[in-house]
Amino acid sequence: MTIIQTRLGAVEGNSTEGLQTYLGLPFAAPPINDQRWKSPQPAAPWTGTFDATQYPNRCYQNPYDEVLGFGEVHGEESEDCLYLNIYTPAADNKRRPVLCWIHGGAYFQGAASDYDGSVIAREQDVVVVAINYRLGVFGFCNMSALGPDYAGSVNRGFEDQIAALRWIRDNITDYGGDPNCVTIWGESAGAGSVLALQGAPAADGLYHRSIAFSGGHTGSHPPPDGVALLGAHFGKTENVGEALLAMPAEQLKAAQMQGAVQPTPCVDGQTITRSGLEAIAGKGADGPPLIIGCCRDEGTFLGPMVGTDPKVLAMVQGLYAVAINLDAPGDYLAFLEEQYADAEPSTKMERTWFHLFRSETLRAAETATTAGAGGWVYNFEVPTDNPLGITHGSDIPFTFNHFAGGASGLFFHEQNDANRALADIWSASMVQFARTGDPNGAGLPAWPSYEKRERNCLIFDAEPHIAPDPDGPVVRKAYGIES
Repeated sequence: MTIIQTRLGAVEGNSTEGLQTYLGLPFAAPPINDQRWKSPQPAAPWTGTFDATQYPNRCYQNPYDEVLGFGEVHGEESEDCLYLNIYTPAADNKRRPVLCWIHGGAYFQGAASDYDGSVIAREQDVVVVAINYRLGVFGFCNMSALGPDYAGSVNRGFEDQIAALRWIRDNITDYGGDPNCVTIWGESAGAGSVLALQGAPAADGLYHRSIAFSGGHTGSHPPPDGVALLGAHFGKTENVGEALLAMPAEQLKAAQMQGAVQPTPCVDGQTITRSGLEAIAGKGADGPPLIIGCCRDEGTFLGPMVGTDPKVLAMVQGLYAVAINLDAPGDYLAFLEEQYADAEPSTKMERTWFHLFRSETLRAAETATTAGAGGWVYNFEVPTDNPLGITHGSDIPFTFNHFAGGASGLFFHEQNDANRALADIWSASMVQFARTGDPNGAGLPAWPSYEKRERNCLIFDAEPHIAPDPDGPVVRKAYGIES
């Protein structure tokens, strides 16, 4: 154990050689009781010594599928969930780069405590901060019908992320970090959050680099009325708002699990005022540089979640096509039918998942390079014998370098010497980018930014190399991305 003095008071954390951890630090007040669905408020000060040795609560959420073998899940479920975990080599005066991890989980699952930043913090001399945020019905549900205080409730989870970034700006020097060198990075919904925050004016200046693993597009669709949907689900026609505000959180979680509401983050004009692409282009060379990419077999993990009903699959593909090809979604659907004419509907769904992430990858990187900030694209293709292949989330243990040992997590790859060496290079390159805004110089082959002329991508496989335009003009045309 170790006790440090911070601007907020004394804090007790865990300490081992070369690493200190401070778990469950409150970055905002508990969003409970009359604060449900409202904007995050500052956390109350504490007296005495704050115990930061235990994992914090996680937001109420749908449970993980047992087949994932995700490992131990830390923390109790609660609406009182706005906490963060810090992994640092030392709480000293050395200002280290800060990497703020935003977890994934489709905006209705996950928690900061599912990700262990110990190895990368210790080996790369950086500060890793993993944050919670409100999920599902609590964080991404349009409850604006309840009144003016609930405007923007469809993006409360993003507001929570911004509140965490403010806390980092104000407090991270107490933990050995540099508030002027902050990278936001995340996977899946966490990567979607990284892209969405580009369009959040309140987040500007709170981060300086951005990394998105398998991130999707945040659209401008009008969100459904969550009050009406929940009222109908519970059979309430009078005093619906009062009933929902007084309702136990467990009942709201159950309604979410029964499909009454779905997370609907969007460009709402309040928290997120423009799309990530528009924001990246608008910020120009002063915007944060971006690393973005996805895994070769994204859909083998995600596809089965949609089921096998051909009508449902066709409906979902139609919805995703709007994000894959922003201007002509029909062109993507025609491409899908032509390229996979003899494939099973489930196979087409797997490919649709991949194209969802890949199209956003290419657009965002090209936009960042054209704007002057710089965008780098990777294809994650490290071989594996896992039946799911190189699927969604395969890059996470390489990013955190969990192959070095001493950390738990979800592995799709064997923990062998070859993968350990690749994880060393990958994690070091991500930190190099966090330090300098350029991933080169940490063991990868020379990695050019992604631009229209060459469209160079890093193929991160058993022997990482650079390939010009690996997607090709046919695929890019289906995405609405032409030379």
